[in-house]
Amino acid sequence: MEGSQDLVRSMLAGYLAAHGESLREYARRPGVYYFDLPEDSLPQDWGRAGEGAGKSRYSDVVFDREQAVADDGLAYLHLNHPVVQQVMGKLTGDGTPATAQLRLRPAALPPGVSPLNGPGLWAVYRLRTTNYDDVDRHELLSVFLDGNGLSYPRLARVLLDLAPDDVEPALVPANGLGLPALQVQARQLAETQAADCFSEAQLAHAERLAVEQEKLERYYRQQERAVAQIAIENIRQAKQRELLECRRDDLTALSHRRTLVPELVPLGLAIMA
Repeated sequence: MEGSQDLVRSMLAGYLAAHGESLREYARRPGVYYFDLPEDSLPQDWGRAGEGAGKSRYSDVVFDREQAVADDGLAYLHLNHPVVQQVMGKLTGDGTPATAQLRLRPAALPPGVSPLNGPGLWAVYRLRTTNYDDVDRHELLSVFLDGNGLSYPRLARVLLDLAPDDVEPALVPANGLGLPALQVQARQLAETQAADCFSEAQLAHAERLAVEQEKLERYYRQQERAVAQIAIENIRQAKQRELLECRRDDLTALSHRRTLVPELVPLGLAIMA
């Protein structure tokens, strides 16, 4: 996730596809899109045009910041935009995202990755790692399982990097897939991925804070030596007390930032063929 506008565009395109709509690019305006969104998915504070039965038209939409800056008539959809936030809320609100049905275009796969051999389940999760202070990291985790429950990690990574045009909505037979069991298995695999990512984040965070603490301790040692040179005793003692309180406050704040909390949220499920 982490600010990638390709991922924002892909998420919106997938959400629209699940609702029978599509993200469409203007024929003579590269990178500028329009789409229809169901009424119950709309934020209340963004302008709409061309309203029809049960849906509203969003026009002149871009996912590139520079393009939006160059033309103030364009609407820039980024991760914190109300529309994108609303879509993310719909996807994650009940913890059980709807299962889309998608067909993968064979030409979309890079060399060395075999086409799908029958339908399978693709699951995407978002791992948030935060200390509710200066760390708020988001990562997308992808899992693909075939009908027999075999995991394909490389294919899962490839699917995550696909453009919206690389897939199309389709009716994919799910008979015999055992979808509930596959969903449980996908969650378990995602939790394993999340544990590895979280451990790496914890280690990197601890190393950064260790460096920061060493700098902090060095700073206060220098300050203590400087204060010790003050000749007037009552001023020296007052400065020492002040320095001690500041050091304690800084170390307490540093300690509060040490604890990272993981949160694994399902973003979407798709039966792929």
